[in-house]
Amino acid sequence: IPATSVVKRLVGPGDVVLDIGANYGWYSTLFGRAVGSNGQVHAFEPVPATFERLQEHIELNGLTDRVTPNRCAVGRRRDQMDI
Repeated sequence: IPATSVVKRLVGPGDVVLDIGANYGWYSTLFGRAVGSNGQVHAFEPVPATFERLQEHIELNGLTDRVTPNRCAVGRRRDQMDI
């Protein structure tokens, strides 16, 4: 089953979605469309250059009102590391 079909079945208007390891934002933009104007997507990407591309893709797709980019990693413990 293509990923797009799965997202469309699982994510709907008003949902809140976490995209952990968002990369350039392919899923973030897909989620952003699926959640509609009342939903929220929180996209996490720790790599600075990749994060910049994520921000660009969110803006180019007109999703800044519902997709929030976060330049950090998500893990089990609070820590810092070089990437």
